[in-house]
Amino acid sequence: MAKVIIVTDSAADFAPGVLEDLDNVRMVPFTVRFGEEEYLDKVTLFQDEFFAKMKAKKEKKSEYPKTAQPSPEAFKNVFEENGKKSKEIICINISSKVSGAYDSALLAAKSLPNLDIRVVDTLSLLLCQGFLVEKAARMAKDGEGLEKIVKTIEDLKPKMKMFGVVGTLDYLSEGGRIGPAKHFIGSLLNVKPILKFDEGKIAVAAIARTEQKAMEKMIELFKKQGQMKRVGVVHADAKEKAQELAKMLEKYYKDIKIFITQTGTALGTHSGPGFFGPCGQLE
Repeated sequence: MAKVIIVTDSAADFAPGVLEDLDNVRMVPFTVRFGEEEYLDKVTLFQDEFFAKMKAKKEKKSEYPKTAQPSPEAFKNVFEENGKKSKEIICINISSKVSGAYDSALLAAKSLPNLDIRVVDTLSLLLCQGFLVEKAARMAKDGEGLEKIVKTIEDLKPKMKMFGVVGTLDYLSEGGRIGPAKHFIGSLLNVKPILKFDEGKIAVAAIARTEQKAMEKMIELFKKQGQMKRVGVVHADAKEKAQELAKMLEKYYKDIKIFITQTGTALGTHSGPGFFGPCGQLE
């Protein structure tokens, strides 16, 4: 009997080496556009190049990048191709409250009644989404059935916790994530908003006056979430800050190997270079 195949979108981030170890994960990319130039996230445009182009465009005061969720057709193509190998597919998507990728996957799944496709709304993104994808893929690789995998992922969803700090408010303002008044006041005061990813949405959890204070407050909030089983740090062209954060976190999570990874366009377009934060899975 063919094993379950796992599909996700490129908003998911992973610990280094995970995807190389799992051959049953298929990724459907977001599209990113710089004016007339169009790329596929993590396929024709990788993280380092994306952020380099983003900073170059800002210096020239040219158009900010824009992302588009994968279309129903893009998901359908992946479902059909992999449906030749297995009739059972689980698609694990970025939160439906921040992207339409989940809806695209649902439409595609409904158009293929000959396949048993379950579409899961993670109410998450980045590494937390990646944790769920990885768990599903490892279970599938071990021969677990579709129903058990889906139930396990649904049970794990509330255990995903994530915070972050942005380097500048410019990109959030340009993308419409904050209004011009908040952008002006925030820039004037040079405050650092600490973002919390909770119940599928992105919200401001606290405000700090300096990046160092923001990092300390972010760790304090992260620790209050509960005992962690896994911890990683994700960043958007902020490797040094991510390394500093990881070193600070190691003091509190001595039994957990904390890794660092860089995100792609799904969040990077809105956060801009400079974003970094911890992602965790509760026990």
